[in-house]
Amino acid sequence: MDHLSLEFIGRQNIDLFVSQLELESDARLRSSLQRRLVDEANRFGRLSERVEVMDQYIRRAGTRIIEQKRCVEKLQRVGADVALAKQALANFEELHQVLLGCRQTVLGTHNPGHG
Repeated sequence: MDHLSLEFIGRQNIDLFVSQLELESDARLRSSLQRRLVDEANRFGRLSERVEVMDQYIRRAGTRIIEQKRCVEKLQRVGADVALAKQALANFEELHQVLLGCRQTVLGTHNPGHG
């Protein structure tokens, strides 16, 4: 397979892991998905590509957190049950932390002892 095909497949895998982490509540499965996400992120060729990929996902996760906070606030204003919305927010916040850690792992993989 050529480099572009491998990169496309890698990004699709990362998309899948991120999507699953947004929704999964089982701690064991989340841990497995987190490991797979880190492994997949480390498959990209150059460090700059790997960091850019992680930066894109970190930005998206930050946007999701902002949107979900607005959703929770809106539901609270109308007196609706916010339990599921808060759980989703917790998942997004944890995913954001996982992605930040993944970025650090990518940087650490390139330059062990620094980071």
